[in-house]
Amino acid sequence: MKITDLQTGTKLELQIYDDSGRTIKPAFSSKFEFAPDEGSAVIDSPMREGNIYPVRIGWNMDVYFTMKDDLYKFNSSVLQRWANGNLSFLKIAVLGDIHKIQRREYFRFECNVPVKYRIIKHTTNDGDDKEPMKPCVTKDLSGGGLCLRIKEEVERNTFIEGEVDLGPERKIPFVGEVVRVDILDGEKKYKYEIGVLFKKIEKNDKENIIRFIYSEQRRLRRRGLI
Repeated sequence: MKITDLQTGTKLELQIYDDSGRTIKPAFSSKFEFAPDEGSAVIDSPMREGNIYPVRIGWNMDVYFTMKDDLYKFNSSVLQRWANGNLSFLKIAVLGDIHKIQRREYFRFECNVPVKYRIIKHTTNDGDDKEPMKPCVTKDLSGGGLCLRIKEEVERNTFIEGEVDLGPERKIPFVGEVVRVDILDGEKKYKYEIGVLFKKIEKNDKENIIRFIYSEQRRLRRRGLI
């Protein structure tokens, strides 16, 4: 999949990050206009409450779109912004490949599951100088990653090693990358929420997470809670 394969008018969902790498919520809607080349694209400027949102040059965005019922994602950064009459546009750089996302992995299930984690230098950090694991809890969980509520501040693109506790004899080890960081206002125990994308996880463990999500959904439906 190349950016030049997209058709004018393709609907986009933008997850935008500010100068500090924090997520601007909620996500924004936009539309694809055209691709000058395989490394860039022109899209409509996102709107909020009827006004053009002041996206800054250099901000990063995760861009999602669907094609033939499949969901895709690519990372980008803002190169340029301009207006033409009442219309406003952004030129963005396409960073890396466009990835197809498995929908069942993408679905986020809100749950409070215990997790232990520690910060590591890179995904292959197998040395003996590892920090002790710290306890935290999930806000949501999916087959592709998780959102954690933690006490310490971490930076985007940090790698963490962790273990998800799904019950007796169901400990899921993983290595992930922090892709977003948000401050929790008014929370006493946890001060930050971090979005973590799985980088190293066994296929069977990923399937166990997905089965856990489906099982919990069925249980909540039987109780009339969803």
